Amino acid sequence: MFRRKVTELPPCPQRPSWDDMEEDLKTSLKTDVVFTIAKKNQVDKARREDRRGSAGDKEAAGDGSADLVFLRAAEFVERNDSLLSSAASLAEEGERLREVSECLRETVEEVKKQALVAIDGC
Repeated sequence: MFRRKVTELPPCPQRPSWDDMEEDLKTSLKTDVVFTIAKKNQVDKARREDRRGSAGDKEAAGDGSADLVFLRAAEFVERNDSLLSSAASLAEEGERLREVSECLRETVEEVKKQALVAIDGC
């Protein structure tokens, strides 16, 4: 008489690939809402882990908790930002070194010419 209504749920969305997650992390800012809200959680968790000691660290690393994953993602963003700024500094210093190297080559050529003129003049 009464039939039970069957509700079909849509399939679960596909998990993002590592490339997608990496792209999201690269484009995120340190001031992103997720990171500002989680900062308090990070501090609280760090305090709890300090009280638990090293045994608690091993447990936290083994359970693959969402908090640990988030902490690693936040650390990745910070290190990625640092790496990007270091790469920019490295490029600037490389360009400066190229300019100095070219100037040095010109100076060496000029000294060689002066030495040849001095030798020929004797």
